Amino acid sequence: MTPPNARDDPASRTDMTWRALALWALSGIAFGIRAAGLGVQGFWFDEAYTHWIARLSLGDAWQVVVADGVHPPLYYAVARAALLLGQSEAFLRLPSAILGALTVPAIFRLAARWAGPSTGWIAALLLAVSPIHVWYSTDARMYALLAFLGAVCMLAYTAWLERPGALNAAAFVAASMLAYLTHYFALFLPLVQFIHLVLNLRHNPRAFRAWVGLQALAAVPLAGWIYALSRREAQFFGIGWIPVPRLADLLGTLVNFTTGYVREPRWWQWVIALGCLLLAAHGLRSAGQEPRRRTLLLLWAVTPPLVALALSIRRPVYMDRFLIISLPAFLLLVARGVSLLPRRAVIPAAVGLIALMALAMAQFGFWPGHVREQWREAAGRLERAGPGEAIVVRVLQIAVPLSYYYQGPLALEAMEVNRRVTPLSELARGHDGVWLVYWNAAADIHRVASNPAFRPEAEVELEAASWLAGEGPPLLERLDYVGVTLLHFGDSP
Repeated sequence: MTPPNARDDPASRTDMTWRALALWALSGIAFGIRAAGLGVQGFWFDEAYTHWIARLSLGDAWQVVVADGVHPPLYYAVARAALLLGQSEAFLRLPSAILGALTVPAIFRLAARWAGPSTGWIAALLLAVSPIHVWYSTDARMYALLAFLGAVCMLAYTAWLERPGALNAAAFVAASMLAYLTHYFALFLPLVQFIHLVLNLRHNPRAFRAWVGLQALAAVPLAGWIYALSRREAQFFGIGWIPVPRLADLLGTLVNFTTGYVREPRWWQWVIALGCLLLAAHGLRSAGQEPRRRTLLLLWAVTPPLVALALSIRRPVYMDRFLIISLPAFLLLVARGVSLLPRRAVIPAAVGLIALMALAMAQFGFWPGHVREQWREAAGRLERAGPGEAIVVRVLQIAVPLSYYYQGPLALEAMEVNRRVTPLSELARGHDGVWLVYWNAAADIHRVASNPAFRPEAEVELEAASWLAGEGPPLLERLDYVGVTLLHFGDSP
């Protein structure tokens, strides 16, 4: 325990100053890693959807977000603010890069509070180079914000438990409130805290009663959001594409939390993932001096994936990017496991593990399979379409990412709008040729850029299927981009 007068000691103040400088330097490096390629790749569908909503008027944006209902509204407000700086991919992704970097000092504070500064530095370094965290810190979606608020919320919770004053209570309520308005998986945090408090009810019954009151305050904005959802005409959420997970998917999540998931994980990725799992188990032996902290850390790490897996028996909701809320807890356990190794092995083990994860991060970022959907490249080809041709997107949703990049003179027409299908022959009437645009999206629990090859035999609309089978105009050209396929029909020149 630090003596009360430690802050008055000049040597202690100097040590704290250097520690703060080193921590912000590490955060700056983490930001540099995340900001280096913010504008290199074009938007994938969900990012383009973010941009589209952020550009609408406030009233229209609210109606669209409520009608969609898949995510609470906070991140779209962040995206709207980002577009005040600029309209490019880099500006829209910038908040994620900033929040990703700020999660580094947050996890340091957590680890240092629970298990000491050495564990804090290891955890912060691991997060700085974490492949999945870097990836979603360069993504114009809410996952970097979710990870950041999850870490801040748990930090505020532990600070309030130790010192239940008004300031700590207010910080806890504010962090919880923002987290609940970011993503539904943030609701795993109060579940973790509830279980933790119930297990320790005998030691601190007053804390449980106070926590219920604070959670009631934090849930007020969320209650308003749920009320808005309840008044929608269509009571469904657009998550029907998520595949049913299996127990083995927990291992896939483990790989993603360590080296990043690729199409076929290599043997060395499994070795690192299992090694990290063993270190995390070792870290549970003493996650700080208080066993209650150890319990909280374990609950935070395992409750979201296990409960999501159980919920998926009825309706699949298990996705690694949703589970990023557990990443800080897992890395903190790994860091603690490293710091508990024999003293002579701590530094080599820490350096080796961080170097391996950094290498995996570099490969993960430039792996051929980890390319975002190439709407920008597809739009560039469509801009060279003939003046008498038509551009037809297979379903209306495709117009969202395509219209962001397409600057040509031809109008984008949709073959299917809200399940109403206009025959291709009708859309092609009076045109010299037709460009049919397909979105090759795949449902995958783990892969961050999962885009399979276009399969014509999977087409379910009869007229489009007949054209693909050669019963319509001749197929002049097929162009396959990542996530996008262009089919050019028309008479041969």
